[in-house]
Amino acid sequence: MEELTVIAVSSQSNMYKQSPEHEEAGLNIHRVPTVIFYKNGKEINRIVEHPIETFEADIQNIITNNNYKSNYQIVTVIDNLLNKKGAQGLIKNSKKLLKTFEGNVTSMYELNTYGRILYGTDRKEEAIEVFRFNTKLFPNQPRTYMSLANTLGITGYKENAITVIEEAIKIHPKNKALKENLEVIKSN
Repeated sequence: MEELTVIAVSSQSNMYKQSPEHEEAGLNIHRVPTVIFYKNGKEINRIVEHPIETFEADIQNIITNNNYKSNYQIVTVIDNLLNKKGAQGLIKNSKKLLKTFEGNVTSMYELNTYGRILYGTDRKEEAIEVFRFNTKLFPNQPRTYMSLANTLGITGYKENAITVIEEAIKIHPKNKALKENLEVIKSN
């Protein structure tokens, strides 16, 4: 127990996935629980949200041969890219990432949650690029466009936000939520 540290994070919008003292900062906590394993002070792996097999089997894999791949690999890859090369790095590597992850990501919420965390921790340009990438990865999900447009709108890019929603309406002409979202953005 003396080698276990527990950090509780909030679900409230103004502190989403953050702890009061921000102990989670820099740890890429985007789903909970996240169990991080360290060896000699360096992260060697993690279990994110739920185990792949069982909690016991996943721990066994990590502490023995460590060929374990946690859930939400796309978030890990994009987080590493953003930390090394910023939003421009994501833009430049977008096509390669699409090729790698298209059809291999469970849902649009993987990156949507991550983008929301980036925005909430004042990494707004990176959040915008994550949301933009998510529209490419999930073009048939109207919610991806709304997340991008809403973030653009509240960040001061109202015209870009309108363009994103108008393009989404062309793809999804019967989607009522997109049309309502467009009116909200235009009225702000």
